[in-house]
Amino acid sequence: MVQLAYPALVGDIGGTNARFSYLADPAGEPHHLGAVKTAEHPTLADALDRAILPAAPEPARTFVLAFAAPLFGETFALTNCDWHIEPAALIDRYGLEGIELMNDFAAQAIGALTLDENELVRVGGGEHIHPGNIIVMGPGTGLGVATVIDVGGRQTIVTGEGGHTDLGPQSDREFELWPHLDKKEGRMIAELVLSGRGLENVCRAIRRCDGQEEKPLKAADIAGEAIAGTDPVAREAVEVFCTVLGRVAGNLALTTMARGGVYICGGVAHALLPLVTDGGFRAAFEDKAPYRDLMASIATSVVARRDSSLAGLVRHVQAPDRFDLTLAARRFER
Repeated sequence: MVQLAYPALVGDIGGTNARFSYLADPAGEPHHLGAVKTAEHPTLADALDRAILPAAPEPARTFVLAFAAPLFGETFALTNCDWHIEPAALIDRYGLEGIELMNDFAAQAIGALTLDENELVRVGGGEHIHPGNIIVMGPGTGLGVATVIDVGGRQTIVTGEGGHTDLGPQSDREFELWPHLDKKEGRMIAELVLSGRGLENVCRAIRRCDGQEEKPLKAADIAGEAIAGTDPVAREAVEVFCTVLGRVAGNLALTTMARGGVYICGGVAHALLPLVTDGGFRAAFEDKAPYRDLMASIATSVVARRDSSLAGLVRHVQAPDRFDLTLAARRFER
């Protein structure tokens, strides 16, 4: 049985934003403490001291923090921002009983699996089959992936670094575009298409490939112009994004036999929701001969709630034994 000391501060630390809530006890309602831009604070402690902890009703006894990084060692460098987390130093600085660190997509998985139906948008497929394995993935600052495996009726969350797996072209157009995409140390990885900066990368590649003048656009602008139909390059970039998202989601579902369904979360998918539901995503998801019928039966849903990861952390603190996090979290005690 997991024992947490209360009050507890929970924090979802993304590459761009870090959001925090406070729970006085497991039965209480969360007290939201706000959000900070990670780039505006040199360290986590600076963000806590200046912007977050002054709003807490009382000092916390436990921190529960989720972020994108492998949970190896004693100090953790976050994947998509410059912060480092050193649990022992935080315990000493804030007089904590302990800290629990969690992969951000473990928190996303808890959030997705405990949301109300009205917080999900179904994008094809049959019913979520339980018990059954589940994939939770999401394009945001990077691309996160978690697998939820049903073991004897209890759901075990397994996280990894799926955003850094190799990604190759499939269609004729993709073979034209791939040489023009920016790579990471010579590798084309999934999150260089399936993320906010990935969407920007695809848009640049289309212009380079077609000999057009560069037009620097942020992901939000690309999404807006694609949905409005005001920029054909933005529209094509989003279509490539949705197709590749469906293909990668289908690969993960087929690899794990995820008959419990696939949940897509993250800010980019939320922003592109009208186009994710438009057909290309689902067609690519199901295009897995000889298993098209199987893939057609697997449900895919987009998480419509923007703070689903923070909601997952709150629900974990309220019921810390609901999910098995042995492979997705670590605890540090005083």
